[in-house]
Amino acid sequence: MECYDFYQQQVEACEGAIERHLRQIEGDNDNDPDVPPASKPKGHSKNGFDFDVRSELYRLTGVDLTEINGMTN
Repeated sequence: MECYDFYQQQVEACEGAIERHLRQIEGDNDNDPDVPPASKPKGHSKNGFDFDVRSELYRLTGVDLTEINGMTN
């Protein structure tokens, strides 16, 4: 169990670093950060991020990348 807890802490630290780096990047859509509504509801993934990746991707690209078939948030 100690090993699992250690790995969970490492994953959380990596996710935090990813979030910080994404927020530092200037996006193509910084002026309009409102993400359009999803075409279909997405459930919560046990392997999902603890922050809103969909919004960050939209802010960076101006496109909702999670609407591409095979992509999820």
